Amino acid sequence: MTITGKDKQVLAGELALGVLEGQERVDAMRLMLSDPDFAAKVETWREDLGGLYDDLPEAEPSAAVWERISADIGGVANDSGSTRSLAFWRGGALMSGAVAAALMVALVLPRDEDVVPEQPQSYAIAQLSSDIEGLKLAARFDPAAAQLRVRVDGMPQTDTVPVLWVVSADATVQPLGIINRNGETVMTVESAPRALIRDGAAFSVSMEPETEKPYAQPSADFVAQGTITTI
Repeated sequence: MTITGKDKQVLAGELALGVLEGQERVDAMRLMLSDPDFAAKVETWREDLGGLYDDLPEAEPSAAVWERISADIGGVANDSGSTRSLAFWRGGALMSGAVAAALMVALVLPRDEDVVPEQPQSYAIAQLSSDIEGLKLAARFDPAAAQLRVRVDGMPQTDTVPVLWVVSADATVQPLGIINRNGETVMTVESAPRALIRDGAAFSVSMEPETEKPYAQPSADFVAQGTITTI
């Protein structure tokens, strides 16, 4: 039975846990009898796993089980050293069922790598620039709540009203609504314009006649624009 050092370590653990069956178990037991290094690895595994089964009841395999193991191993176990090793393995096997039970408990508990971290909330933001002196606009869209917040400072008084739009990269325009000249405006975004709010699109403001709402398309040039970035 030729195996690598890493495979030998894994096999030793499987043997110590009692999870090997059939020919795999027979081969591993033969290796333990013939390879002192492998036998030492099995013993190390048993010591390391000992705390898992201290409070669990022992289970002694029947005499028939040991007779079958002895028959499977055959002549390998005839010399005194091999017999001692077999006795050693038999004593260690008393704990295999308990360890397997403890291992099952450990396996159903979530490991750190099994826990999916909560995804951080994403927002679409834009800082709008304008040729109007002193005008400052910033927008933040929360896609989870479909809520848009627009902060305006320095919008001059006119006989028109500021209307916010979203403009996609391919120049598709959807109205978002009238915003306050100063302070914060909070609005719920409908599905059609919401689909356009993504990286590379833009929030834009035009000044529209108040009597012509609802607004389907801007009737004047944009006075402020800002590219949307998702963070």
